[in-house]
Formats: sequence, C-alpha cells, structure tokens
Amino acid sequence: MDVPSCVLIVPDGNRRWARANGLSVVEGHTQGLLVNTRQLANAAYNLGIKHMVFLWATEANFQKRQSEVPHLLNLFNQELLYQTCGRGRCARFRVCGNWADYIDSHENKRLQALVDKAERAKSRFESFAVTLLFGYSEAADVLYAAKNLGAARVSISEESLISHSMTPMIPPIDLIIRTGVEGDPHYSDYHIPLRTRNSQVVFSEILAPDFTSEHFESAIKDFSRRERRLGQ
Repeated sequence: MDVPSCVLIVPDGNRRWARANGLSVVEGHTQGLLVNTRQLANAAYNLGIKHMVFLWATEANFQKRQSEVPHLLNLFNQELLYQTCGRGRCARFRVCGNWADYIDSHENKRLQALVDKAERAKSRFESFAVTLLFGYSEAADVLYAAKNLGAARVSISEESLISHSMTPMIPPIDLIIRTGVEGDPHYSDYHIPLRTRNSQVVFSEILAPDFTSEHFESAIKDFSRRERRLGQ
C-alpha cells in the first residue's frame, strides 16, 4: 500500500459527540483530542507514516470559545507531561501555535517550560514525528515568517519562507483528514503555508471521538488508490 509520508488530522465533532452522548464538552475534547491523538499516532507509526500533524485548536478557537480554553490547556498540560515522561510512541514531538498569547504570564512560563522539556525528551527520534498545532492559524504563521525574514534580512524565497515560519519542521502534507463533516465539507484555518497546496483530502462524517484506528486505516487505503497529479 502506498502510504502518505505526512498526514494532518483535523478532529472536528467533539462537542456534537458529547451532546449526543449526554457528556460534557470536556469529555468530548478529552476523547477527540487527547485519547485519539495517541491512538492515531500509534496507527500511523505501524503503517509506516513518517509525520503526523494534529490540529488541537485554531487561534479562532482561543478567541471565540474562551470558556473552553482552560479545559484545552488542561489537556495540553496532560499531553506535555505524557511526552516528557517518554511514554507513548517513540516519536519526535513538537508544538506550534500562538497558544501562549491567550494565557497569563505565570501559566505561560510554566507551560512553555513543559513544551521545551517535552521537545527535548523526544529530540533523539528521527524516523517518526508528531506535531501539535495549538492556537494555530495560517495568517499567524505567514506573519511570523514575514517578521523573521525582515529581521534576518534574507531574500524571500519558498525555502526561506518555510525556514522562518513557525512550522519549518513540517514537510509537504500528503493527506488531510477532517472528521465530523455534516454535508458541508470545508476548510478552516489550518492550512500550513506551502505545505498543503498539493494535499489530498478525506472528509469523514464520523465525529472525532469515534474516529478509530480502523477508520484512519480506511482513509489511508483510500489515499493509496488515488492518482496524485500534484497540480499537473
């Protein structure tokens, strides 16, 4: 089977799943983000995928759903501790996004220290990588790159734009999987500059907490049967 090298997961449907099951939004996010990230990362590793990118929250989520931010930060804290302790799949681990802009300075310093520790703890792994997008937006990534390019005074090119962005570690994304689609397949603010322009897309009606390793493998098989023309 021709598996993608890099996959982006957009786990939509946590709130709808929670409502349908008489559970809290916190429980929906816990299952759709924390639990499924680990399960799908393991499935990806076993399939031979090299890099998994998980969208945990866009910057708009932080701006428009402020009541949920503490719960998201708690899950983020749990995942950082999990990675710092060296548990889970042997994967290079990184975090990208503007999450720190939406919390107080004390909590910012504490979580940033955990991010640094988790990234160092997994820095020796090269064959498989997991990247979390947390408080991420395409616009913020482009602006970040533009500011860095200006400060570095280097010529603008595709390569320099990528290398000065907040996501230089992410390779071209072969496949985007968005769960929880209800008759309105659409994009949100999760495009990664110059890395998603030739991506294949799978829109699934299955809500994120119910999106299992078996559903993931089915999406990978679907990808393997497609002819990729890469814009030609």
